[in-house]
Amino acid sequence: MPVLVGSRHVTEANSKLESTAQIARIGGPAAGGALLTVVSTPVLFLGEAAGYLLSALFLARTRDSAQHPAPANRRPLGTEIKEGLAFVVKHPLISRIAACTAGMNFCGTLIFTLTPLLVLRDLGLGPQGVGLIMTAGAAGGLLGAVAATRLAARIGEGTVIPLCAVASSVFLVLVPAAAIVDEPAVSLVLLLISEFGFGVNVLVYNIMQLTMRQRVCPPGLLGRMNASIRFAVWGVMPLAALASGFLGEHSGLVRAISIGAACSFLAAFPVLLSPLRGNAEASGPGARGLMAVRRRCAAYAAAAPAAPVWRPPPGPGK
Repeated sequence: MPVLVGSRHVTEANSKLESTAQIARIGGPAAGGALLTVVSTPVLFLGEAAGYLLSALFLARTRDSAQHPAPANRRPLGTEIKEGLAFVVKHPLISRIAACTAGMNFCGTLIFTLTPLLVLRDLGLGPQGVGLIMTAGAAGGLLGAVAATRLAARIGEGTVIPLCAVASSVFLVLVPAAAIVDEPAVSLVLLLISEFGFGVNVLVYNIMQLTMRQRVCPPGLLGRMNASIRFAVWGVMPLAALASGFLGEHSGLVRAISIGAACSFLAAFPVLLSPLRGNAEASGPGARGLMAVRRRCAAYAAAAPAAPVWRPPPGPGK
């Protein structure tokens, strides 16, 4: 993204990208269900394939200024992976973001793996209840994607990240709280609030932490930095699903969900106690802080490997 739009517009670009994705997540299933009443299933699958081809065409027509090295100059894959992992682990901001995201993904997966059982079996809210809860989460995600840029401009990009991490944990607590309420209608309201609030905060968090990583990472390491982080933050999710089954069987559904909600607060500590808190984007209104954060990282970024994977061509504005 920094290569396509420049560092100054990364926040806005990530926000628009996530907004589009959320609209697709909300409208896609509804459109599919409506189309099934008019066309047959094979025709619908053909339309989906055509959509993928159209996406591939758009991507093929996207141009950037990156220059890739000749095959003879490429280094061994193991060396490239090692440098990317080392950069993530040693960077004073990115390592904290990675730890927080991995922890939140673990706790969130633990909770949401068991939530359908809670809603359907224990609370008896039925498939309609599940549908309403999922819709609330999608609507919250759309609001978060749209509001991320304005929220960052108002309180600072750095501040938004720990704030949304903690707020996400607060909304997760409402899931086990819904299980101890005797009235099903109240339980449903609590779950709707939880899913909506979590959707808002997790989308804002994702946009801003991605923007922050793209701002402070040297261009030559962007791909490997993203790959290393995604390996970690997505790799914990299958483990969390297994843990949810073990905890649910041995300690009970509500207790297992409560453990996940409580641990999510611990996951927020790496960014809550980081230099991110209290910092703003240097180009935003009244901003003063992101440059200070970036100066703290300058020594490490300068010492990062040269990485001949990406070289911007010489020219105006480079």
